[in-house]
Amino acid sequence: SALAASPVAAQARALGAELHVLTGRPADALAECQALAARALVPDTELSLAMTRGKALLVLGRLDEAKAAYAALAHRAHELGRPREAALARLNEGVAAFRTGDVERAAECWAETPAGHARAWAQARANLGSLHAEGGDFEPALEALSQALHSFARLGSQREAALAASNLGRLMHQLGELGRAEELSEFALAKGRQLGDRYVEAGATLTLGAVQADRKKLVEAVQLFERARELYAALESHGWAGLAAALEARVHLESGLLARAEVVLALPCVEAGAKASSATALEVSLAQAEHALALGDVAVAGRALGRAREALVERTELEGPWRTAELAARLKRVNGDLTGAKSELERAGRLLDEVLERVPLALRPAFLSVPRRAAVRAALVSDGRLVAPSEPKPVAAPAHGLVGASRALALVTQMLGPVARSQATVLVRGESGTGKELLADAIHEGSPRRHMPLVKVNCAAMVEELLLSELFGHEKGAFTGAVKERKGRFELADGGTIFLDEIGDISPKAQVALLRVLQEREFERVGGQKTLKVDVRVICATNRDLEALIAEGRFRADLYYRLKGVTLVLPPLRERPEDLAGLAGHFLARAAPAGQKPKTLSPASLELLQRYEWPGNVRELENVVASAAIFAEGEVIEPDAFSHVAELRALLVGDEEEDDADDGPDEVAAVPARATADGQAPRAAEALDFYELARSRGISLKDLRHEVEMQCIRRALLDAKGNISEAARLLMMKRSRLSQIVNAEPSLKEVVRGN
Repeated sequence: SALAASPVAAQARALGAELHVLTGRPADALAECQALAARALVPDTELSLAMTRGKALLVLGRLDEAKAAYAALAHRAHELGRPREAALARLNEGVAAFRTGDVERAAECWAETPAGHARAWAQARANLGSLHAEGGDFEPALEALSQALHSFARLGSQREAALAASNLGRLMHQLGELGRAEELSEFALAKGRQLGDRYVEAGATLTLGAVQADRKKLVEAVQLFERARELYAALESHGWAGLAAALEARVHLESGLLARAEVVLALPCVEAGAKASSATALEVSLAQAEHALALGDVAVAGRALGRAREALVERTELEGPWRTAELAARLKRVNGDLTGAKSELERAGRLLDEVLERVPLALRPAFLSVPRRAAVRAALVSDGRLVAPSEPKPVAAPAHGLVGASRALALVTQMLGPVARSQATVLVRGESGTGKELLADAIHEGSPRRHMPLVKVNCAAMVEELLLSELFGHEKGAFTGAVKERKGRFELADGGTIFLDEIGDISPKAQVALLRVLQEREFERVGGQKTLKVDVRVICATNRDLEALIAEGRFRADLYYRLKGVTLVLPPLRERPEDLAGLAGHFLARAAPAGQKPKTLSPASLELLQRYEWPGNVRELENVVASAAIFAEGEVIEPDAFSHVAELRALLVGDEEEDDADDGPDEVAAVPARATADGQAPRAAEALDFYELARSRGISLKDLRHEVEMQCIRRALLDAKGNISEAARLLMMKRSRLSQIVNAEPSLKEVVRGN
């Protein structure tokens, strides 16, 4: 009896109880737990027994009791200073709460799950992310699912990592980030196949089908949906199999294959799926309504639309409301009810905007680019009734230094305040010359760290060893030339911000070191062993395609995910042509000498600049405009001031050739440029003393030059009988330039009109 009462015996019985749960005998496990409950137990056995009791109650479906048991266990584990058990208990309390329908408590439990058990914490983040995604809280969903994916990857939990990637891929697809959705789903698909896990494989395949459907790659989409349907059917997952079939049918409808869509909608899995899942019921009903509309059967379409609305009542569907409203608009239009159709379409637009308000600002353009959403907004625009309160308003340039009022730029500038005030890592993307460094300056200046250093590093300008030394410093003797200890840029930026430009160009070794700093906020100097801690906010920038680099094995995926805390994408100048005039004026004002009035662009010059593609973006524009201000003689910059730029000169020459071609018959009758009327070569003119002429008339060189120019142009116009092309040929100058001079001088315009 003494042995039976010993701690060892109690621990053995506790293990036996857990074995009962694992072998499908939860009632026996619960009886054993109750038998041991009255005994004094050592903490390990006490906590193990409480955990087993919670599991048994969960399996038996006694959810309220399970929730209370796990809550008590979490409290007790906290009292005993056992974070591992506390984390597991809080995770499972959330599971029990979720199964009872207490979603709010489940979210609280998963958000409060401590990090004492890495796997439990990661699972809690995965559950929390899925819960947020289902409720339309996209930003916390993205954060939680990303954290779960990274944690599972570090732990080597391949199935959990694949599931997290699949769920994150599904969310990315919903947000319109098709490239990211495809990347995550392909990762999950590969892992699912490697592990032989059909559930993971099916989920990833379904998302890939949806991505291809949105890309209008309809053949590929059908193949993927068919495969997902087969996988889910084999798993007897009727809801998901029916959903895959409904999505497949929609693709057939879009392809015009009505008979094929009808066959798919008649599959047994469709009816079974609609009964098993309201999400599937919604998709099936919408597909059936669209099929009936395509056949012209308005009555059947109306009944299907009614079923879709019934499915909405049963669940918190985010996009279902606007989609049913849009379908109702089409149905009413077919019935000839144009007023009702317009009303339903406007309702669809309002409902879509409500969903849009939940989408992170940086992802709204991608979200709205998905064809089915873009079609609704396009229909509203064509109706002249679209008012989108969620569209950004331009931010004044002085607040952040980014000049422009275009919508493309406003999508970035309106996010500066919230992003700057946060502590998030920021990845700035954009082509070379778009202003990424200027954006980093603005983020730092708007942050709580603005009084601390902003340290900048051009990662592309250094070889690997030099970059590591620059970033992390080095100890004396660490390498040849290291004659003394040196602090790195991270140490110098402690408390402030570090800006890592051209992050896509760093070496694999530097990527590993940087990943550690981002995750742990610690590092060692080159050649050193002491671990240093830093509090630094990281802003990175790149013009490289990081996703392509990852695919090529040249950039670490885990570093990429860590850098993508917040991503800001600066648009190229060609996508914001309405900002060109303001930018040019800004640069001209900056280039003007102190105390002098800035030069301005003529309308012809502005038109010339707007026709150029600007591959070097804003930086190229600044250099071109500043140099044109030097070459321009007057206060107004005319197109010929840009002739030193080969690309712009080519546009000018093209204008001249086009204008000459337009003048046709006048050119045919023209006198050869360097011959007299009788065909004899002209006599050499005597040299004129322009200096003496200016002195004798008491005028400046500038005035003399202007007078000579006006006189020559007037004579040429008279000889050419007002034909500007002929006059330009006589003067051996560009027609476009002569036309600008004539239009700016009333007396010359009179000559042209008089002839």
